Amino acid sequence: LHVLTMAASAIVACSTWVPRGVASENPDKVELSPDDLQQMIAAAKQKLAAAGEDTTAVEDDDVALAGMDDQEDDSWEDVEGSDDGEGDSSGKSESQAVAHARKASAAIKAQAAEDAKAAEGGNDDDDELAEYNLDAYDEEEEDMTFGGAAGLGNLTYHTSNTEDPYIMMNDDDEDVDDFRVNPTDNLIVVGRSEEALSHIEVHLWNEDEDSLFVHHDILLDTFPLCVEWIGYDPGSETQRGNLVAVGSMQPDIDIWDLDVIDAPEPVATLASLGPSKKKKNGKKTKRKVVGHSGEVLGLAWNSQQGNLLASSSADTTVRLWDLDVGTSLRAYEHHSAPVENIAWNKEIASVLLTSGHDGVCAVFDTRAPDEMAKWNFGSDIECVTWHPQDAACFLAGTSAGNVYCCDSRNPGDVVFTLSAHDAGVSCLSMSHHVPGLLVTGSSDQKLKIWDVLNNSPSIVHSRDAAMGPIYTMGFCPDSPFAMCVGGHVGGLQVVNLAETGAIRRHFASRHKEGAAKAEQLVQAREAEAEARVALGLPEQHDDGFDESDEEDWAEIMDNLSIANEKKGKTRANETSTTAATAAVKAKAKAKKKKVKKGGR
Repeated sequence: LHVLTMAASAIVACSTWVPRGVASENPDKVELSPDDLQQMIAAAKQKLAAAGEDTTAVEDDDVALAGMDDQEDDSWEDVEGSDDGEGDSSGKSESQAVAHARKASAAIKAQAAEDAKAAEGGNDDDDELAEYNLDAYDEEEEDMTFGGAAGLGNLTYHTSNTEDPYIMMNDDDEDVDDFRVNPTDNLIVVGRSEEALSHIEVHLWNEDEDSLFVHHDILLDTFPLCVEWIGYDPGSETQRGNLVAVGSMQPDIDIWDLDVIDAPEPVATLASLGPSKKKKNGKKTKRKVVGHSGEVLGLAWNSQQGNLLASSSADTTVRLWDLDVGTSLRAYEHHSAPVENIAWNKEIASVLLTSGHDGVCAVFDTRAPDEMAKWNFGSDIECVTWHPQDAACFLAGTSAGNVYCCDSRNPGDVVFTLSAHDAGVSCLSMSHHVPGLLVTGSSDQKLKIWDVLNNSPSIVHSRDAAMGPIYTMGFCPDSPFAMCVGGHVGGLQVVNLAETGAIRRHFASRHKEGAAKAEQLVQAREAEAEARVALGLPEQHDDGFDESDEEDWAEIMDNLSIANEKKGKTRANETSTTAATAAVKAKAKAKKKKVKKGGR
């Protein structure tokens, strides 16, 4: 199986897809002036002071210069604490965006100081340089002609390309092209953490060009636990948006605009405050926080009722938010342990599925929560999803390694059970385009592909994903067999399941177009491999999945055990050297196009 990988050692904790054609073709880019940076710093100090935090750690003089590789680690230490060792707690509570702004401000000041110092030190050399008239080096006429060179007497040149009427491309066109999002591109929003740095990475994936790269990123001040794409924007005329909600170790929910690059802060934060009350002495009490009081573990946007966002938390509650006003509408307290997963039903807009570490799955109408269907599986529930081909059914993966399929119309009953993994089922996903295609991931480091059509489950393929424990996965909304996978190591991977022969043959009849396209890709790569051999070039290998040791899995037995029979396969390909050479040239041309687009 061909794999596109963003190689890195950082943890990929969560991910979500953005459908094609949603993102702005030319995203806006924020450029802050020094005055804007100073205002942000002042606002951050006021916020910390209002929260009763020590603000000594946000003094500009305590910040190391940004952009100096040899002092990068020291700059982070200066942010986290003061010189006397008493500012550790305040440093950790400071936001990453503020730290970023302070660094930029310090860099501006440092640059100004260096310029002044250079001006003072340059006086000694003024006499020696005076003869070259360097002060007037740029003070020449804009339009000049070359004289004395044969045939160039009347040639005019300009100091800037924008002044030349024959040059149609501006100097910034290349930068704009680097950030352009085409209608055929998908975005993948990924929550990652590497050492002390947490951030959101927005990857751009193009299936036709077979390319994957980081389009832009967003710095965070805490570890991201969940992300959810929101296709709704109350501030726009059409109410269509391209936002992402981020849940983290903090109780707040930050909402970022994916069509804005280098944004210093989110467009909104969901942590509404209740009205303050007056005491008998006339003084007002502190305003009560109506949002979560613990880490935000799960998020779910209601695509049918665009202004609704549901969230679940370690405080054991589920909250319903109104994006139009940014406040919490209601809290549900039917779980007795942290609630990790929530999902809206795709056909009935008001029906919500929740699950927690109390081993309970609950399905209820948010308008009448007293009538609630429940299932108790006896172990922590790690992941849930609604069945895309049967709106009444859902699947849940547990820490015991089991996957349960249940019908929401029959509380307590189980349609079927899979003994899926030797460790906890950390994530699962079903294809919206290929009926019955289910993929599960686990802390046992394995990906397993199942066929659950007609509630008759069977194993199709299993593979070590080479990324340690697997934490997140999801099928592409626009491609039948493509999905993203992330775990403890190896970065983000985008895999096309149909490029594995056993999977392609098994599901080909359910999505002929997707299977045929995958077959063409496999043949093209085989032709390229033979061409490399013919030309004496070294072989190329993909990390992760491949077909070199493809395993054909027998249909699952009554006890769902896997028959470990391997059938070696060989393929004969009579591609001529001429055709192979042409394939290599075509591939090289495609790679050049991909590098030009995502070479950053």
